[in-house]
Amino acid sequence: MYHCVYKDDILESGFINNTALAYKLRASVFENQVALIADYCIKNRKPMASVTFTFDDGGISFYNIIAPILEKYGFKGTFFIPTAYIGTKGFLNKEQIVELYHRGHIIGSHSHTHPENLSELSPKQIDYEWQKSIDLLSTIIGNIVTVASIPNGFESKNIIESAKRYGITRLYTSNPTTSYKEVEGVTIIGRYALQSNFSNQYVLSILHSKSTRLRIQMRWIILQIAKEILGKKYIEIHKILFNKFRI
Repeated sequence: MYHCVYKDDILESGFINNTALAYKLRASVFENQVALIADYCIKNRKPMASVTFTFDDGGISFYNIIAPILEKYGFKGTFFIPTAYIGTKGFLNKEQIVELYHRGHIIGSHSHTHPENLSELSPKQIDYEWQKSIDLLSTIIGNIVTVASIPNGFESKNIIESAKRYGITRLYTSNPTTSYKEVEGVTIIGRYALQSNFSNQYVLSILHSKSTRLRIQMRWIILQIAKEILGKKYIEIHKILFNKFRI
């Protein structure tokens, strides 16, 4: 799971809060990682499709930086877009979304307004977030959107049930796992979130090292327990720790 990539200015694409900035990579760093992953697939005789590149937040770098780099190395991206930001500064516009779709990339929903914690909204509000986003994107690309990712990884039964009602069959989370699961007829797919301070060696180790993946999974489980215990206070505490220690 990537977010935005930038060439000259870290603020040129997508959201600009401190948490978002920590996930933004320089174009050169991103290309190095894509090249290493492509080389890994070739050397280990794995199809390129065995690695899925997903991108959250709908930044303009999806179009002008990320897609060209992916295509250069034989990959396609899955681009998740919060539709309330389409056409605003730093985000994709409708024409760019259409072109990405016609170039073979997957377009998915990332909710409509990208709420901080989707699971805290009322059922009616959750329905609105999915329905509005899916309807807009389906109209833009001229085809039904069936994939989505949950903003900030706050997964819940209500979110999954609502996504299913509006036609989502594959829902991506922030759970770092290679295992899929079926919930309410929806395939739930985990991802490994990559931050700007991760080395190339560490990124590759996620692919080839079960122990690396296990450590990441254990850390994620601890954070989920903290979410359950702290409730609404978790977001505030997490922001402080994240900004200071990238936790």
